[in-house]
Amino acid sequence: MVAGICVSLYFALRRRTNELHSQVSLYEELISAIPDGLYQSTPDGRFIRVNEAMAQMLGYDSTDDLMKIYIPRDLYFHPKERDALNRKLEKLRSDEIDVFRLKKKDGSELWVEDHSIAILDESGKPIYYRGLLRDITARREAEKKLDETRKRLQNLLDNTYDIFIDCSPELKVITVSERVVDVLGHPAEELIGTEFHTLLPLNSPVREKLIQFSEQGEQESIDLSTISMRHANGSWHYFHGTVMFIYGDGRKKVHIALRDVHQQAVAEKALRDSEARYRALVENFPALILQLDLQQRVTFASPSLKRLCGFSQTDAYDDDFLERFVSPENRDEFEEALLEAVDEKTSRFELTVNTVDGHKRRAMTTVFPLYNLGQIASICVIVQDITREKMLQEQLQHAQKMETIGTLARGIAHDFNNLLTGIIGNINFVRSEMNADELYHTMLGEAEHAAERCAEMTRNLLAFSRHEQASIEPADINGLIRDTVHMARRTVPPTIEIHLELAPEISAAAMDYGKIQQALMNLVVNARDAILRNMDHAAAGRITVRTTEVEINEEFCTHHIDSWPGKFLRIDVSDTGVGIPEKHLSKIFDPFFTTSEVGQGSGLGLSTVFGIVKNHNGWIDVKSTVGEGTTFQIYLPVAERTAVLDGEETNAEPAGGHETILIVDDEDVVRNFAATTLERVGYHILQAADSFQALELYKKHRTSIDLLLLDITMPNMDGIELLRRLRTINHDVKAILSSGYTEGDTIISELLDQETSFLPKPYISQELARIVREVLDQE
Repeated sequence: MVAGICVSLYFALRRRTNELHSQVSLYEELISAIPDGLYQSTPDGRFIRVNEAMAQMLGYDSTDDLMKIYIPRDLYFHPKERDALNRKLEKLRSDEIDVFRLKKKDGSELWVEDHSIAILDESGKPIYYRGLLRDITARREAEKKLDETRKRLQNLLDNTYDIFIDCSPELKVITVSERVVDVLGHPAEELIGTEFHTLLPLNSPVREKLIQFSEQGEQESIDLSTISMRHANGSWHYFHGTVMFIYGDGRKKVHIALRDVHQQAVAEKALRDSEARYRALVENFPALILQLDLQQRVTFASPSLKRLCGFSQTDAYDDDFLERFVSPENRDEFEEALLEAVDEKTSRFELTVNTVDGHKRRAMTTVFPLYNLGQIASICVIVQDITREKMLQEQLQHAQKMETIGTLARGIAHDFNNLLTGIIGNINFVRSEMNADELYHTMLGEAEHAAERCAEMTRNLLAFSRHEQASIEPADINGLIRDTVHMARRTVPPTIEIHLELAPEISAAAMDYGKIQQALMNLVVNARDAILRNMDHAAAGRITVRTTEVEINEEFCTHHIDSWPGKFLRIDVSDTGVGIPEKHLSKIFDPFFTTSEVGQGSGLGLSTVFGIVKNHNGWIDVKSTVGEGTTFQIYLPVAERTAVLDGEETNAEPAGGHETILIVDDEDVVRNFAATTLERVGYHILQAADSFQALELYKKHRTSIDLLLLDITMPNMDGIELLRRLRTINHDVKAILSSGYTEGDTIISELLDQETSFLPKPYISQELARIVREVLDQE
């Protein structure tokens, strides 16, 4: 029985032993499979047990090698580190995670996460230590790198943004960074609780964008380019910002990061404003601005290029642009100026430039160097169009020349009229005393006719000098042209057609009918002669007379120095003649200038037209092309009132009388002729050769003198001043003023009244006797 029990116990014990061996094997397999290090160690620093992972972790070849080490010396960098760890473990009653470093076999660091505990006896002393070590070296390195990255990012963030503001989803400020007071002048506590968008301009699109972002909450973040925020001093400060939703403290917040760009924004705005100003200056500058590199290639052309000569800015960059732009006669001077600019010299000169359509314009040109960092970087060329100024200058010079010539012609005409008065008057007087069948009567008639032709020439000279009085009245210009052309057809060969293009319902012109008819006749005759000189090149010719009513504006006046704004009638007289060479255009209105052969023209035709038109407050233009023809354009003012018909003239033979007349003239021949004529019809005559002699005679005979016949132009004291002095003696004295000039020449018209009349020279006996009787008979 005992033996049976023993056998049963034996088999039970063996079975139990086998089970324990199985569990131990399983346990050993589990320990070997764990990647973390497992250990048991004694308080005196020896391992009791380690697994393979522990050996590999610490760099040992096997667990046996690891079991041989002395832990305080071989596993720790300082033995005190293990003592501190053990003391800590002895106080614990359960596993606690700790992190520390161990020394590997090769001396390198191994950072581990330790799950260890001390097994104590009943007295509280450690029996052994057991624990689990997890290699966290790689994780620690990653955490270190992550921390470094975080610090770098934080540093970058701190340097990128100056203010951080956290707001509620309703944009109420929760927290602000400390720098807000430095940047915006607001203490942090002052902003907390306020609505962030109240710091933005009221109508700012950024403000609306920010409110929309916070209300909708659909986007994670938005960038705000340039925003303005109110500074504590009331000014606006510029920022770049980023707005994003963040989560912290269990709630959603709006995080606003702002970078101070105020100085940059102010500088950029100043730069933009400066660029805008200079761009506006360059684009609107009336002169052309060209920039050339040192190889004389155009690198910039202002928009004025198009206005100046029609070239586009793109054309300016062509290699041959300067060759096309600068006229050949100035090309050497222009290139020399470019070379001087490279030598740091400035040049200013007149330049002729070509337009895209082949015309030429005059320009004042300045060439100077442009510097960059103290070195010549490029060349600037400023081209100011002075074509109009040159044209006006030439017109002014021409007007001054014509005025000078007119003054000369006027003086000549006056002297001629004085001489012709004696010549024509005496011839007329002698002929009236002779029988018509006498030989000398005919010869004197021819002399008188020649003298009258001279008188006509002096009248033309006075017309040119614009000192021949014109009787201005409203008149039908179309009717005048028809009448003139009707008369002119008798002088124009049938091979020349006269074509009329008269505007219907045209206004009346303010004109002297006879003078304008004379001017128009001169132009038609001039056109005829031009066509006849061109007949070798054309089988027939054509003269076209055209009328147009035009409105002259300020723009037109800027190009025509003699014009002024208003309504005018324009008469065009065109021909298909030889044309006028350009070199002659500035001279064609000069007296006695003619391109006709000797004996075929006096040279006064066009100068007479010029004077007549000027005397009508008008002007005349001419356009001509050699070989094609010429067009003269006369501008006359539109009449402001209707025509007034002149009264009928009487041709009654003037009667004589017995009154006393004082004749004052410094020309003996004129004075003697007048005295002889008036004595012949019964008048008593007193004569004076100058004004001072006349004053003495009048003082002696004032009660008997009935009429004064005064020459206006005399030395020392003229006739007008003499009349004024005589009228201080006798206010009612009657007078006739006479001159080789015309009634409208000086201030004569101011003196003309019932007591004073005007007699132009030259005159004949009948005219003198008639006007003397008319003045004496006036009440």
